[in-house]
Amino acid sequence: MKQNILTLLFLTSLIISSCSNNKNSLNDYNLQGKVRKINVNTFETKIEFGKYEIGDKNFSGNYSSQFNEFGNIIEYVDYDRDDNINARQVINYDKNKIISSTANYDSEGNLKLKFKQYKDSKDRVIKSVAYNPEGNIENTYIFEFLDSGQKVNGRFLNNKGKVSYSWTNEFEDDYLKTQIGFDSIGKVETKTTFERNEKNDVSVLKVYDSRNKLIEKTKYTYEYDSKKNWIQQKITDKNSKVTYIVKRKIFYYDDDVEELNSENIIGIWKNNNRDNWTEFKKDGTYDVGYNENINDYGKWEINNEQKTLTLKSEKNNSKKYSYSFEEQKLILSDLDGKDKTIFEKR
Repeated sequence: MKQNILTLLFLTSLIISSCSNNKNSLNDYNLQGKVRKINVNTFETKIEFGKYEIGDKNFSGNYSSQFNEFGNIIEYVDYDRDDNINARQVINYDKNKIISSTANYDSEGNLKLKFKQYKDSKDRVIKSVAYNPEGNIENTYIFEFLDSGQKVNGRFLNNKGKVSYSWTNEFEDDYLKTQIGFDSIGKVETKTTFERNEKNDVSVLKVYDSRNKLIEKTKYTYEYDSKKNWIQQKITDKNSKVTYIVKRKIFYYDDDVEELNSENIIGIWKNNNRDNWTEFKKDGTYDVGYNENINDYGKWEINNEQKTLTLKSEKNNSKKYSYSFEEQKLILSDLDGKDKTIFEKR
């Protein structure tokens, strides 16, 4: 039930992003600067030499969000651990930068839900109705606002118009401080409190049950880029175990387009088979391995004009690949284009 609640609330935040007069989606994400896109990947942890290090990519917590030039989210894509699309949400806006429609698609690109928004006199979305492809109502979100534009109350109605879940929000200095969730009959189900660091990112999250008993405590620590946006998040449970490490790559509108070269290729790249990796070294050599074992080695060579990467193996047959370098992901394809492998830098 708790996972369903978190999913519901995250989806809700996407639906009503930018519906206040002074805020946009970047405010909801606590992002600074003109952000174009974020790519987020969540990894399990492993202990090496007494320290928590990045392990395998987790099954969930991998997504991207894209924003328009006004700072409003226009696309959210959820991925599995192999970078396959699980679901996609597209958000459109009217000429006043107010959300006008939202559509959800499955992994095959089929339309699953389409949302119709209803606004008040201040152009705030107060109701969002989700329709399936047959035109039948699947669910409804209803929102209440303070005069300041803060979202204080919300209700989730099922396809029969009955309340399944509702919540109230309490803010402090424009940031969510407490959220109380209620079940279908209005009984308190959970209370979640948020503590924040000096950059207003959540540092401690506590969840209480209906009897106000603490059932979950999670701590978050961060590393930041030069624009004060976090790029790494460590998640620690109530037993002081670092359970996940989250990496976030941020792309800004004023970024220069980066091309693959002999400098940024250096490092360890893991492909979408999870345990396979390739390390490109400064001296022009490479190793290919699986877990701790090296299966191949040799020399590498980039041809930027032809967009090819050649691995001159000293153990197996040498091979030439076509490559593309998109948002810090290295995509290698056979020259005939039949096989494609996506690598992410660690």
